Amino acid sequence: MAFGLGTADGDRFIDEARDLAMLKEYLGVERIPCLIRSPMRLDRGASFSIFKGRKGGILYKDHGTGESGSVLKLISLLTGETRAKLIEDFGNKTIKNHNRLQMEVVDQIIDISVTTREFSAVDEKYWSAYGITTKDLAEFGVYAVKTISINRGSGYRTFPAEVLSYAYVENKDGRMHIKVYQPKSQKLKWLSNTDASVWNLWTLLPPQGKRLIITSSRKDAMCLWKTLGIPATAMQSEGTKPNHKVMMDLFKRFEEVYLLYDNDFESNVNNGQHYAAVLREKYPKLINLVLPKDYGCKDPSDLAETYGVDVMAEVVLTLMYHDGKQEDQGSLLDRVQGDQIPF
Repeated sequence: MAFGLGTADGDRFIDEARDLAMLKEYLGVERIPCLIRSPMRLDRGASFSIFKGRKGGILYKDHGTGESGSVLKLISLLTGETRAKLIEDFGNKTIKNHNRLQMEVVDQIIDISVTTREFSAVDEKYWSAYGITTKDLAEFGVYAVKTISINRGSGYRTFPAEVLSYAYVENKDGRMHIKVYQPKSQKLKWLSNTDASVWNLWTLLPPQGKRLIITSSRKDAMCLWKTLGIPATAMQSEGTKPNHKVMMDLFKRFEEVYLLYDNDFESNVNNGQHYAAVLREKYPKLINLVLPKDYGCKDPSDLAETYGVDVMAEVVLTLMYHDGKQEDQGSLLDRVQGDQIPF
């Protein structure tokens, strides 16, 4: 994975030994490059990279927010100390008492590739619960996986994929991005070389339209698009901070842009709705939809799997048009079904 950062955030003195020592002291990180959960925000996945800059220094990038910079900047943000004070105290070994964060390190995936296979009856059964056929999967850029090869910087390691294993493929700026999804895996549910700038199903979105749904995952987006006929997309995570120009482009192209993030009602912190609120604060034109907790399902694909795609469609359309200003729910479903499916 390449990062478009050069020198260490304008720091006058680049000192990799100092940076490594600070990472170990404050975060418990002892080797780079690496991925960790963000120490600056709620982060259900490891979306915080620490790596060497092309022109020296050790840098970080939070793929959920787009924030990046030097190790000094990071530690300064975490401690509230100025960079000059940090350098002075660290050099004099007079570091103030602090709470050391022991961050879980996940190896950096430099590259990923797969070999594919034909869809099986097992695949058909799994995806049918979400109203999606194997033909739909091919059109949505989803492929059944036979083997997975990953490069963590020391060469490729190849291993067999699990029974349910799928490659989500997106092409952006002349590069193929692959995210492997193994829904039943206990160890490797997700593997990815995809960065935060890549939107799921982006190349399939129509030039313009009445409605668009931004949801939490590619599976949710496919389920909604296929069932409702309303275009849907998803960023790489709910915590991803979108490019402002991209959001403005979507508001120009679609009359109504809906946000349908997870309703994590069973968690101590409702992460999905937390990130929805953060996004709506910056983009108040977004219309937020929250699945009722009465159904016991946090997202559209769970709702479809538990109650069937027709119930999922009914619930989502009720949320979209509950104020009665649009067509009644039944006639709307009849009208939009297949209306904007790109295949």
